[in-house]
Amino acid sequence: MHIIAIASGKGGVGKTTTAHTLSWILSEKLNVLMLDLDPQCSLTACCNLTDVEGTIVDVLATPSKISAAQAIRPLNKKLSILPSSPELASIELSLSAKISRETVIKRMLATVTGYDVCVMDCSPSTGLLVLNALTAANGVILPVVPEAMNLYALRSFLDVLDEIRATVNPNLQTIGTVVNFYNARSIHHQQALAEINRADIPVLGTVGRTIRIAEAVAAHEPITVYEASNDRSVEYKAVAKKVIEWLEKHN
Repeated sequence: MHIIAIASGKGGVGKTTTAHTLSWILSEKLNVLMLDLDPQCSLTACCNLTDVEGTIVDVLATPSKISAAQAIRPLNKKLSILPSSPELASIELSLSAKISRETVIKRMLATVTGYDVCVMDCSPSTGLLVLNALTAANGVILPVVPEAMNLYALRSFLDVLDEIRATVNPNLQTIGTVVNFYNARSIHHQQALAEINRADIPVLGTVGRTIRIAEAVAAHEPITVYEASNDRSVEYKAVAKKVIEWLEKHN
């Protein structure tokens, strides 16, 4: 199973929307498991799951009582999610006392079968859960907003990735970045995109801003289902095509 982390050191960059939408598109061809590793539970909420019994929190807290496979919720024939709950924040603190604390998620996912790819929605931080996700992953996608402060956060996060590769996961590859909320008419956005390209980070695509994405989230659907003809749907499908190419190349 390929494991892809959707990660960023900064919030508000469209991370959860990217994880949710890409997972839906990938599930047209592949068996996909989404893993919500964010205590804000945005990905879980996107899937219309609230107050669920049996989440990643229960799996991490009491693995002898509930396994990851038992907590997984199917959404359709080829897409499932291992949901989260707000208590995940406290679980992160308890992980620090575990042996090989950075490999807890990796070992958990090793028990899960039947999926081609796992897409993990990480919290906007560089904490222990994100460290776990990057240790487990063989690929990482970095959503970013093309603005100065976001580029600073991206550069800092790239340093974190270098440290991960040098220590716990030398096989971690940067699949690329998704430039969200992009306005092609904005000179600032154009300059930011040029800077990303100069940094030699693969740009999987740009996705513009539309209220339709917020409406799709409220309807618990990705934009590609909610309004397939929308320009943002086309842009996300182009991003997914490059992700599929990466998956096929690394099979």
